Amino acid sequence: MVLEIKKICKNFGGLSALTDVTFTINKGEIFGLIGPNGAGKTTAIRMMTGLANLSQGDIRVCGHSIRTEFNQAIVHVGAIIENPEFYPYMTGQDNLKQYMRMSATVTKERLDTVVRLVGLQDALDKKVKAYSLGMRQRLGIAQALLHKPSLLILDEPTNGLDPAGIHEMREYLRKIASEEGVSVLISSHLLPEVEQLCGRVVVIQNGKLITIHTIGSGVSGETEAQAGKYEPITLVMRVTELNRAQEVLGSLPFIKLKSADAGQGTITIELLDTNVPEAVAALTAEQVGIYRITEMAKATLEDEFLKWTGGNRIA
Repeated sequence: MVLEIKKICKNFGGLSALTDVTFTINKGEIFGLIGPNGAGKTTAIRMMTGLANLSQGDIRVCGHSIRTEFNQAIVHVGAIIENPEFYPYMTGQDNLKQYMRMSATVTKERLDTVVRLVGLQDALDKKVKAYSLGMRQRLGIAQALLHKPSLLILDEPTNGLDPAGIHEMREYLRKIASEEGVSVLISSHLLPEVEQLCGRVVVIQNGKLITIHTIGSGVSGETEAQAGKYEPITLVMRVTELNRAQEVLGSLPFIKLKSADAGQGTITIELLDTNVPEAVAALTAEQVGIYRITEMAKATLEDEFLKWTGGNRIA
């Protein structure tokens, strides 16, 4: 377990910003932290990085407590909170060398590795003031990865990026998780991006944990097709003999019958993507004709978010 959040609480005077929030993040997992405005996301991140003290509970990084073993815990953390800041009159390489001086364990070989990882090989000799926002974000990630952290914490990593920049950032984060084995915690209000990138998300509202939700298969970096193999899908089938279709499909252990519409001649079923050919073959073997198969649209993360939070504004 890379990160363990154990019933953390944060009080400001008589106000409670966080109450008994608990979740964990595994090695190489890309995990999302979402919630409405004022939910407590930034407060939680500040507590994970030692920028704010815990009122109660504990945060452990690679088994070390932020509360009692801060130096041992924080060495495993890399973070960008809000926008990364650099010396604009210096090159990207010189900026990274300044950060190298802060850790005796960072070598030139490590610098070259993280630069390749985020795709900045051709821009290192340019001054940072000439960098685009996307390049600055990538340089920030390179800086955060220099000391080989186990956990990378990013607050709004795609904020202000254009669609191409967002796509690039998504691919780099997947690469970091898969090649470096780094766990990535992302706080973002761009829910479609969180849905594409994260295997799981935690939702907090008014400082309290609402739910921990698995997206797709829960394995970060999988394609949509791969995820579908493990996630139930809902199909509407229009058939020639509805009663017979119900008998045939109802006898298959991997199918859940949801409803039937005699007027439309349709049956609605739930099953795994990999079992669809077997269901079709069973109907065909019993001479039940199939006019059409339609997959029902899945609820998006945004749809689910609005249900969980009662329609609060996303942030």
